Amino acid sequence: MDDVERVCQNIVLLHKGKLAAQGRIEDLKAIDREIEIHVWGMASELEASLGRDGLDVRREGRMMRIRHDGEKTTHRILKCAAETGAQIRRMHEYEASLEDLFIVIMERFGYGVKSSEDLLASPAEARKVDAPESMGGSGA
Repeated sequence: MDDVERVCQNIVLLHKGKLAAQGRIEDLKAIDREIEIHVWGMASELEASLGRDGLDVRREGRMMRIRHDGEKTTHRILKCAAETGAQIRRMHEYEASLEDLFIVIMERFGYGVKSSEDLLASPAEARKVDAPESMGGSGA
């Protein structure tokens, strides 16, 4: 997907032979705008405060991604951090990769799609595909 992003301006996303999305990559990425913050101290309290303030938070350790919800999102994040005593060490707009975008679009259609990282982290049995064994598949 990184190669596609480097050479293309427009894309068509297909899933199971059906059109999932099409358009300029730049426009499609606007679907899933997020702000990424790196927090030091009081991360759980900050996460809870952001949730109470109505912000959608995805957290991995001290890193959180908050769905960009209008012009005041940054202000709301800083207000919650001040109230909880959490230190925000870094904050920037997170630009989703094409793979991230594909997963978000599929989730909105109700499909459970695994990322490359999920597939590589899963046991070998879970990665079997419908392909001849000579091509690395399960032969099913």
